[in-house]
Amino acid sequence: MTRIAFISDIHSNLPALEAVLKEIKKLKIEEIYCLGDLIGYHTFTNEVINLLRDEEVVSLKGNHDHLISESNFNRESEKDFPHYWNYDRLTPENLEYIKNLPEVIHIDREGVTIKLVHGSPQSKTEYIREGSEEHTHYLDNMETTILICAHTHLPYITNRYKKYLLNTGSVGKPKLGEPKASFLILTIDGETILPEICFTTYDTERMVSDLKKNNFPNKLIDSIKTGLP
Repeated sequence: MTRIAFISDIHSNLPALEAVLKEIKKLKIEEIYCLGDLIGYHTFTNEVINLLRDEEVVSLKGNHDHLISESNFNRESEKDFPHYWNYDRLTPENLEYIKNLPEVIHIDREGVTIKLVHGSPQSKTEYIREGSEEHTHYLDNMETTILICAHTHLPYITNRYKKYLLNTGSVGKPKLGEPKASFLILTIDGETILPEICFTTYDTERMVSDLKKNNFPNKLIDSIKTGLP
């Protein structure tokens, strides 16, 4: 039997990441993949990267990782404030690490082929929202047994013709209307494939306090409190 944990969209939220990793360890799962957006929006930039590296989590490059690491933002724009705040605090080593993350990962466990992407197989910025045309297209045209994506911050489990399209949701910036981090556990046992979306609470006040201390936009602070976009 194989059990793997998949996380994504941490967005520099260290308290949420710590809580999720604690839950994964309770389940005695050692193999963990992150589907991108390690950084952005929040303040624990290097701390998140360092923890993922220390825990040997294999990570993809998300759209925010790309945008920030390539300094592709406007410093005159208030909207881009979190982006350049994160960029300015990246250590040279972590900047290089983010730049060199892969955009696709293929794994095979017990003959089950799994493709990991941040947005979609076509682009790390494309959304595969549950029930959308994109969702139907990718579910009907899968080259692997399982396709796992992220980016929407909305977790789901779908399958058709013994093919699975899964979304991890978000560790650090949930959009489900409650401030809980989400992650995905996948169990493979012979012909049995069992995906499960998991949720955990975390120390939101610690994250809110650090955002306030660093003068981050109120919209991001409210989002942490409510779990809304």
